[in-house]
Amino acid sequence: MREASGSTLLLQIMMVFISIYIAFMAVTINYSKTFRVKNRIISMIEKNEGPDLTKISDYLNNTAYYHNDWDVCREPTSRGPYYQVTTYVDFKIPLTNNKLKFKIKGETKVLYSSRDNKSKTCNNS
Repeated sequence: MREASGSTLLLQIMMVFISIYIAFMAVTINYSKTFRVKNRIISMIEKNEGPDLTKISDYLNNTAYYHNDWDVCREPTSRGPYYQVTTYVDFKIPLTNNKLKFKIKGETKVLYSSRDNKSKTCNNS
């Protein structure tokens, strides 16, 4: 009888570690997907020398990025503007129904020939 209870405890410990590993892998995949989306938006802005919101929206609709939380803002400098892209990653904790939301920010290089004056300026807070 002692061996049966010992193997049950060992099985429970293994299940806990396997579930922690699966949760860690899910978080890592979701986080890397958000970084990939941010980097793609930055490269689209640099390629077009300014944000083309319809192309960005089309890209996000065709990608497995299920959040509508993203932002592009313009930061003017003396040499030309650069753009700051913000995407968000959400982590939902199932047992407590809590939701954690993290910002992932990235910036383009300075675009010297950008003629975009319509984008909103960044609020550096």
